[in-house]
Amino acid sequence: MTSFNGWIFKSITRLGHNYWVFHNRFRTFFHANKSIFDVLFLLIYTLEQLGLFVFSIYFNAHVILITGLSILFILTTLSIDKICMESRYKELERTQHQQEVHITKLETYLEASMKDKKELIKMFDNYIGDTAADLEEFEYDNSPRKAKKKR
Repeated sequence: MTSFNGWIFKSITRLGHNYWVFHNRFRTFFHANKSIFDVLFLLIYTLEQLGLFVFSIYFNAHVILITGLSILFILTTLSIDKICMESRYKELERTQHQQEVHITKLETYLEASMKDKKELIKMFDNYIGDTAADLEEFEYDNSPRKAKKKR
C-alpha cells in the first residue's frame, strides 16, 4: 500500500512527465507549422486592434479602461508569440549543432579515407615500379589471365 506522500510524489512525477511530453510535441508541431502560427498571430493582433477601435467608439466613457485592457491583451499575445519563437529558435539551434557534429565526423572520415587512399597509391606505385621490368618480358593476348613468355 502506498502512503499519502508517496501517492502525491507519484502524481507530481506523472504530471511532470506529461508536461514534458506535451511541451516537446507542441514544439515539434510549432516548428513544422511556423507559417500557420505566423498567420494566426497576425489575425489575433488584427482582431485585438479592431476590438480596441470598436470598443473605444461604442464605450466612449471608458476609453482609458478599454485602452489599458487592450494594451494588456496585446502584450500578452506578444509574450506568447515570443515564447513560441524562442522555442523554435532553440529547436533550430539544436538541429544545427547536430548537423555540425555530423559534418565534423564526415570530414574526419573523409580525411582518413584520403590518407589511406594516398598510402595505397604509394604502395601500388612501389609494387608496379618493382615489377615493371618483369612485365616487359610477357606478351599478352586479349583474353584474361593468359600471358605467354617471349621467345
